[in-house]
Amino acid sequence: MGDVDQAARGEVLVRDFPESVEVTALGDGKAPAGTLAGQVTSHSFLGAITRIKIAAESGADLAADVQSTRAGAFPIGARVACRFEAESPRVLKLDDA
Repeated sequence: MGDVDQAARGEVLVRDFPESVEVTALGDGKAPAGTLAGQVTSHSFLGAITRIKIAAESGADLAADVQSTRAGAFPIGARVACRFEAESPRVLKLDDA
């Protein structure tokens, strides 16, 4: 926890890999506990996967890779919930300069 504690004292960037982010459709529902709610802003077809960009309600920008056969379930403008395992993201301390 030392690295996280030190990073928490300043501005940080939380970085996760798109393949680690799970996406579920919300419709008009409330986001489940432990998820980030957001809106799909774009799709990038990459063959077997499609990268979905999401503007989280918290202000964060997220990316998630889903199987291209499932991408149609997340049209641009759709409300979604995103989650990832607590161990998967990296916390990077940003320099003040």
